[in-house]
Amino acid sequence: MDIKEQLGQIVVIGDLHGDIEFDQQVTSIAASIGGHWNKQVLFIQLSDMSDGALGSYFDYGVDKIIKIDHEQLNMRQINDIILEEIKVLSPVLILTGSSKQNCEMATNIATALEIGLVAECIAIKMDQGDRKLRFSRAAISSSVIADIICDGCDIQMSTVKKDCFIAQCMPCDHQEKSIIHKVVKNHNANEVKYKLIDKVSIETVNERSKLDSKVIIGVGRGAIKFMPRIKKLADVLQAEIGVTRPLVDEGLALHSQQIGQSGKSIKPNLYIALGVSGASQHVVGMLNANKVIAVNTDEEAPIKKYCDYFINLNAEEFINNILKECEK
Repeated sequence: MDIKEQLGQIVVIGDLHGDIEFDQQVTSIAASIGGHWNKQVLFIQLSDMSDGALGSYFDYGVDKIIKIDHEQLNMRQINDIILEEIKVLSPVLILTGSSKQNCEMATNIATALEIGLVAECIAIKMDQGDRKLRFSRAAISSSVIADIICDGCDIQMSTVKKDCFIAQCMPCDHQEKSIIHKVVKNHNANEVKYKLIDKVSIETVNERSKLDSKVIIGVGRGAIKFMPRIKKLADVLQAEIGVTRPLVDEGLALHSQQIGQSGKSIKPNLYIALGVSGASQHVVGMLNANKVIAVNTDEEAPIKKYCDYFINLNAEEFINNILKECEK
């Protein structure tokens, strides 16, 4: 497929659990918009689905399908792969379903591309003139319906709530359509250098936590290997432990512990960030903390811009120093 031909298309990202009915609803609204804008609909699929099953999407407005053939990937790797495809395609509109995994993926894409994202859209209205879309969604505990316009955005993006749109079958000549296979093996674009350690030691700390303590310790990739010491520090400070999103994506912690845009927003008196780089997805969840101490060996870490005190140490050294002081 010619790259120039791809530019400016409408991209639909398939449901990561392979919910065909949900996908057909999303592709139908995408096809309706594409018809008004004279844009093709490109469908990206990562779930394990046969070409025969994928071909049925052509009858619901899809013009081209990119099927990502892969070995088992974790959520972070899926996010990376989809983001790479989006950057190449440079679409005018991205739509996907509002399942939990797809919402997290959409949040990651919107954050990385610095574009707006309308979550759980229940209706989309088209402006024939300037091609602005009016996205509708429930707001204020579902007491009102808000209309949202993404003004000044080169790429508009929304997750779509299930069963709010009708899947419209529009049979076509499948021979004029195409499925492009892309094989991904040993994907390691942003692979990190750490080992999987005692998973239970992380999960059991805050299984029932609300992350509403006066002191919260945030754990990032850079501090994961020090979890036993972090747990001891949390006991001494009567603190709760939260984590960054990658640890949840890797299955090392519960989603209830995640701090950030797709997790929880916290407002403790003191937030101690250990080995946290300071990605925007995480930062939005900690902005209401009264005081922030960031401990990181990377003096260029983005979190340095958002903390009150930056300590250039590894997490273990910092914890040991604090525990020694507490023992005096």
